[in-house]
Amino acid sequence: MSNFLVGLVAGFFLCVWALDANPVTAAITLVDRVSQVEVRIAAEAPQNGEAAPAEEPPPARP
Repeated sequence: MSNFLVGLVAGFFLCVWALDANPVTAAITLVDRVSQVEVRIAAEAPQNGEAAPAEEPPPARP
Protein backbone atom coordinates (compact mmCIF):
# COMPACT_ATOMS: atom_id res chain seq x y z
CA MET A 1 0.00 0.00 0.00
CA SER A 2 2.82 2.40 0.76
CA ASN A 3 4.35 1.77 -2.69
CA PHE A 4 1.02 2.69 -4.23
CA LEU A 5 0.87 5.96 -2.29
CA VAL A 6 4.46 6.83 -3.19
CA GLY A 7 3.69 6.14 -6.84
CA LEU A 8 0.53 8.22 -6.65
CA VAL A 9 2.33 11.22 -5.16
CA ALA A 10 5.29 10.86 -7.53
CA GLY A 11 2.96 10.57 -10.51
CA PHE A 12 1.07 13.67 -9.41
CA PHE A 13 4.25 15.71 -9.14
CA LEU A 14 5.53 14.31 -12.45
CA CYS A 15 2.32 15.49 -14.14
CA VAL A 16 2.61 18.88 -12.43
CA TRP A 17 6.19 19.19 -13.67
CA ALA A 18 5.29 18.04 -17.20
CA LEU A 19 2.45 20.55 -17.43
CA ASP A 20 4.59 23.29 -15.88
CA ALA A 21 1.85 24.02 -13.35
CA ASN A 22 1.91 25.36 -9.81
CA PRO A 23 1.75 22.35 -7.42
CA VAL A 24 -0.54 24.16 -4.97
CA THR A 25 -2.99 25.15 -7.69
CA ALA A 26 -2.90 21.64 -9.14
CA ALA A 27 -3.60 20.08 -5.73
CA ILE A 28 -6.51 22.46 -5.10
CA THR A 29 -7.94 21.70 -8.54
CA LEU A 30 -7.59 17.95 -7.92
CA VAL A 31 -9.42 18.20 -4.59
CA ASP A 32 -12.19 20.26 -6.21
CA ARG A 33 -12.63 17.70 -8.98
CA VAL A 34 -12.78 14.81 -6.50
CA SER A 35 -15.44 16.62 -4.47
CA GLN A 36 -17.45 17.28 -7.67
CA VAL A 37 -17.33 13.57 -8.47
CA GLU A 38 -18.48 12.72 -4.94
CA VAL A 39 -21.42 15.11 -5.26
CA ARG A 40 -22.34 13.68 -8.66
CA ILE A 41 -22.22 10.11 -7.32
CA ALA A 42 -24.33 11.07 -4.31
CA ALA A 43 -26.90 12.70 -6.61
CA GLU A 44 -27.16 9.53 -8.69
CA ALA A 45 -27.65 7.27 -5.65
CA PRO A 46 -31.19 6.26 -4.66
CA GLN A 47 -32.64 8.96 -2.44
CA ASN A 48 -35.13 6.96 -0.36
CA GLY A 49 -32.68 4.50 1.14
CA GLU A 50 -33.63 1.66 -1.18
CA ALA A 51 -30.90 -0.35 -2.76
CA ALA A 52 -30.28 0.09 -6.44
CA PRO A 53 -31.65 -2.74 -8.58
CA ALA A 54 -29.09 -5.48 -9.04
CA GLU A 55 -28.06 -6.52 -12.50
CA GLU A 56 -28.89 -10.03 -13.56
CA PRO A 57 -25.91 -12.39 -13.36
CA PRO A 58 -24.57 -13.70 -16.65
CA PRO A 59 -25.85 -17.12 -17.72
CA ALA A 60 -23.87 -20.07 -16.40
CA ARG A 61 -21.67 -21.92 -18.83
CA PRO A 62 -22.34 -25.65 -19.22
